[in-house]
Amino acid sequence: MNRLLLLRSAGSESDLGPDVDVVTTHEVVPIPAALDEVARYDAAGAHLVVTSQETARLIGDVRRFRHVHAAGEATARALKVRAPEAPGAAGILAALPDDLTGERFLWPHAADADPLLEEALAARGAAVEAPVVYEKVPRPLPEPLLHRFREGAYAAVAVASLSALDAFLAALGPAPRPPVRWGVIGPESAKAFRERGLPEPLVPARARLADLISLLRS
Repeated sequence: MNRLLLLRSAGSESDLGPDVDVVTTHEVVPIPAALDEVARYDAAGAHLVVTSQETARLIGDVRRFRHVHAAGEATARALKVRAPEAPGAAGILAALPDDLTGERFLWPHAADADPLLEEALAARGAAVEAPVVYEKVPRPLPEPLLHRFREGAYAAVAVASLSALDAFLAALGPAPRPPVRWGVIGPESAKAFRERGLPEPLVPARARLADLISLLRS
């Protein structure tokens, strides 16, 4: 029982090792009208906030913006910008001034994104536009994999997003789950495990998928 299971809602496949099985739980469905809105946005002097690799892929070149803020190292690498020290929206907010009066922000995001970021920016005085540029449609999960999980084939489960976790738990159904180690990227996501009836997950110091896998292996 040495294998690891990675749950991700979307994203490209990556080489995480022969002991990792990857399950992508959703299909990404772009919203063309919203992407057109992003393309027409007056970027002169404005901030762009990107909180997922899917958004980075969909919106293309971001060099027209004065400031680009990315959540997580993978998204920052895709945009060729520096990631904040802390993961997620909390890291972006921590790197910004408390008073953002007069500043304009564009935050293109997924339909299931937490609105906390938009609310926090607005509370600091920023003018925020937050178009939903894609939806995530759940995929049917393969029954053989669910069976292997129920039978205890995995030592640990790495969770890249809460929407992936919810899709996986729904597919499993109410049957008892085997004891496994859980891990998730970001302390904010970790808080949601208790309300789902799951044990406290491990959280890597850096918001990197490779770090999460290494932590679960150890």
